[in-house]
Amino acid sequence: MEKRRRPRVPTSILIDVNEVGSAVTKHRGHVADLSITGLALDTSFSLDIGASLFLKIDIPIEVKGKIVRAQKKAGTMRYGVRFQELGFFEKQRLKKYITAHFKK
Repeated sequence: MEKRRRPRVPTSILIDVNEVGSAVTKHRGHVADLSITGLALDTSFSLDIGASLFLKIDIPIEVKGKIVRAQKKAGTMRYGVRFQELGFFEKQRLKKYITAHFKK
């Protein structure tokens, strides 16, 4: 049984990812699931556990995150990302999105 503190909502939202300190300016991916504390990112590019990211999620919100786990999945990578420095308005938009989709 999974022991998550917050419910996760399955989704396929587009996301732009910028790795802090990387020469590459932007990567694209999909959010596989989303909660108030983090998300699962599916993408074809390689990132390291512990990497800090700037995320622009098509809800729209912008947030800083950190990779906490990685898993190879069907030819792509799935990364677990924990949110950091989530602002008040971003948190409200995120809660609204999750609540609307969690009830479906």
